[in-house]
Amino acid sequence: MAADEQQSIACTLLGEARQDRLAWIATLMRDALWSSERDDLTLLLRFAPEAIQRVRDMVHKEQACCGFLTFEMDERPLDICLTIKVPEAARAAADELFEQFTALARP
Repeated sequence: MAADEQQSIACTLLGEARQDRLAWIATLMRDALWSSERDDLTLLLRFAPEAIQRVRDMVHKEQACCGFLTFEMDERPLDICLTIKVPEAARAAADELFEQFTALARP
C-alpha cells in the first residue's frame, strides 16, 4: 500500500456533522436492519427491501467521508444485502467502524 493510501484511513466528518451522521445511521439500523454478520474485516448487513433508498443514501454518504471502506450492495426482491469491508491497514479500527452499523440495531 502506498503512503498516500495509508493516510486516507480516516473519516473526514468531524464534530456535529459526524454526530448527525451517526444518529442518522442508528435510525436506519433500528428501522430496517434485519441481521448482521461479521467475518473478520467484512460486515454483512441485511435490510428490509423498503429501505432501499435509505441504504443507497447511506452508502453514497459513507463513501464520500470514508473512502477507504468498500461497499457492495446486492438488491434482491426480499431483502437488501450490504457488504462493508475494512482494509487491512485499518484493522485496528475495524471494531469501532463496524460498531456504528450494528450497535443500535434492533435485538
